[in-house]
Amino acid sequence: MSALYEIVKIEGPIHLNELARRYTTAHGKTKVGSRILSAVKNAVKKCVSNGMFLEKMNFLATQEQFHKVSVRDRSEETTPTTKAEFISKEEIKSCAELITEESGEIPMEELVKAISGVLGFKRTGPDLHERIVDCIVDD
Repeated sequence: MSALYEIVKIEGPIHLNELARRYTTAHGKTKVGSRILSAVKNAVKKCVSNGMFLEKMNFLATQEQFHKVSVRDRSEETTPTTKAEFISKEEIKSCAELITEESGEIPMEELVKAISGVLGFKRTGPDLHERIVDCIVDD
């Protein structure tokens, strides 16, 4: 459990599948098998019930991390961390807030492109576009 907590403390909010992948890599393995994923899920349940971190829609983070989300540049990352589904709603909303604080209100399409750019994406594919819109419209 302490290894999972350390990963969450550094990476949170982090998607459950990405947490399992990082945990697997930290233990010298290359593939997240069903047994490892099951063990990570069980350990996550214990960590959440012990208050070590929180879980929101398959994303894990400390209370502080969910309250004040860091916006990360993924331009040097590779899949799966660049998949739209692996970016938390809280990070996208935090990014939107930063942009509107700096630029004021801007049209939705420009905001989506700006968020995508700040997150380190060179282009906004349909999955990322949909994820961003869903996150910033859902209040």
